Amino acid sequence: MVDLMVPDGPQMDKHLQKYALTRIRSWCFTGHHIMWVTRAYWTYRYWGFPQDHLFVLDGKATTEKSVWKAAGHPLETKAPPLPNPPRSA
Repeated sequence: MVDLMVPDGPQMDKHLQKYALTRIRSWCFTGHHIMWVTRAYWTYRYWGFPQDHLFVLDGKATTEKSVWKAAGHPLETKAPPLPNPPRSA
């Protein structure tokens, strides 16, 4: 695979399994730079995730000067625990 290209099938499957991601949940992408946030959005769209389940939160939500923080919402810096991957049938 070429660096910075769309992940191939096995790479995407590994990522989805690691974080227990499914097409039936809604996902919100955020980050320090809108370019990487939208890249994640379009990668998931490429792999068939429904548009109405994917959202982009602009406004640098991970910094102290964020729109999220200004609205009075808390910020956490520690990573949440990884979910248990679903068992295969």
